[in-house]
Amino acid sequence: MPLLPASRVPALVALGGLLAGGISGAFAASALAGSEPAAGPAVPTAIAAPRFTVRYDPQHVLGDLLEALRPVDSYAFTLALDPQAPELTGAAMRDDDRWDLVGRIEEDGTVTELRLIGDDAYAFISGLTDGFGRTSRDEPGDPFVAAYIDSFGPAELATTLAETRDAVVSVSAGGASVELDQVPAQPFDVVVDLRRATGAMGSRFTSGATTNAYAMMRLWIGPDGLVRRYTEPKTSLQVDFTRWGEDVVIEAPDDAVELDLGG
Repeated sequence: MPLLPASRVPALVALGGLLAGGISGAFAASALAGSEPAAGPAVPTAIAAPRFTVRYDPQHVLGDLLEALRPVDSYAFTLALDPQAPELTGAAMRDDDRWDLVGRIEEDGTVTELRLIGDDAYAFISGLTDGFGRTSRDEPGDPFVAAYIDSFGPAELATTLAETRDAVVSVSAGGASVELDQVPAQPFDVVVDLRRATGAMGSRFTSGATTNAYAMMRLWIGPDGLVRRYTEPKTSLQVDFTRWGEDVVIEAPDDAVELDLGG
């Protein structure tokens, strides 16, 4: 059965032979590897994650977490900004020094999908775009699309860790460990000084978005040093990271046009 054009089937993502997002079914296109989506989720089994030593002190903790990321090239994620809002489900793939991401939101029959690939962003927004529109990832030409790109921020884990690596004030245990992504994950509260952070994290303070110079990140960390969950306790934000290292392919749509929502 031939595939529909990419502009009509927003998702073009293969994740471990299954469709990315909720393990299966959240994305509409066939897996690029040619396999069919699973009929249902497999029975979870415990994973013996390799050990990785993380030093839980302000000087080393985020650097060690970045080091744990170094041999891993992909992951899936589910991002919720608010319990009442639809989830953003997607996947990420390393591309040299940057990560490509794809995410999809479905709400009341409408579909929004964004692919961040290299320096480009491709947006499919029901009712606003006819297929995919292309714009700059770093300087998008439309404020509406820019807001969607910003919403991806917490899912770009390596970027968040790098922006706050030299801004850590304190590290403390955040409670009992829980099983996430089939491994035990221990929560740690990492307080950062936004005045010393860079990028989007630093701009929270310099832009006036917050007057509090300090922010807390709660990171659930597995025995392999990989983050399984990210939250900010002062907000309802939660990002779950799963399926580390499984095959992911994120491709630019062939027939994307330059994005011009203004007319």
